[in-house]
Amino acid sequence: MENFDYNDDKIKKITNIIKDSYHPSGEELGNYILYKNGIDPEDQSFIRLVPKIELHLRKCSPCRKLFMELNDEYASLDNFLIEEKSKRIVKTPDPVLALPKFYFFRYSAVTLIAVFMIVLASFSVSRIFTPLSYKYADLENQTDLYQTRGRITYDFQKSLMALEIKDYENAVKFLNEDIMNNRGEETIFYSYYLLGVTYLESAKSEILGLFPSYDKIKVHNGVAALNKALELNNSGRFRNINFDIYFFLGKAELMLNNKKGASEYFYKVLKEKGSHINEARNILSAID
Repeated sequence: MENFDYNDDKIKKITNIIKDSYHPSGEELGNYILYKNGIDPEDQSFIRLVPKIELHLRKCSPCRKLFMELNDEYASLDNFLIEEKSKRIVKTPDPVLALPKFYFFRYSAVTLIAVFMIVLASFSVSRIFTPLSYKYADLENQTDLYQTRGRITYDFQKSLMALEIKDYENAVKFLNEDIMNNRGEETIFYSYYLLGVTYLESAKSEILGLFPSYDKIKVHNGVAALNKALELNNSGRFRNINFDIYFFLGKAELMLNNKKGASEYFYKVLKEKGSHINEARNILSAID
């Protein structure tokens, strides 16, 4: 009988194939794939086969090819499941997050409507309950009066500067100091005149442009200063100032809700053709 050469490569391969008769089943390869992806198999005894399967895959090309195919299928399925889960998260709104956003806009609209209705109601109430005389008592803008150069004393000029920025407190202070320091001067009546107008302009208060009211103490102080200006302006050189004083005395009477007293002063402005004649005429047509 002929002797075989066991060193021959072909004979060695055949011998190894015969010796390694183990091939993992498809189920075992599936469990192995799950195990490699961090999923423990239900049958814990399978873990003992892991080294044997890994050794076999290194030597057996057909099994390794089958393993690669199964692994690719698992990876594709895993990616598909992840994508579907992401889609469900995007498409399904979180009620906890969605509801507040909806209610935010809903309540914002309701709040704006409510505020508008409150403002509208306040405006209507203000018009109904505000005395007619108050509607015409406002002095509006007296910038031209404050830019006058009726006197050149230091305190008088300081008062004008304060009035330009509506600092009524300091304006009153400087005008009183001018009166105290310069008694007897011919034009001191002008400081009284400006003091009276300042008191009247600072007497008004309101809430967001509604419900106007007037501080009666300031109004009476203004009336006293204006009457003093009339008393001192008796030279005949500045009669036009007296006509303006009549106009502001009429405004003061409106602040005190005395329409009859106001009308008397406004008629004097019309009679003497004072500089405020047009406004006096408009007020008289409204309150008479």
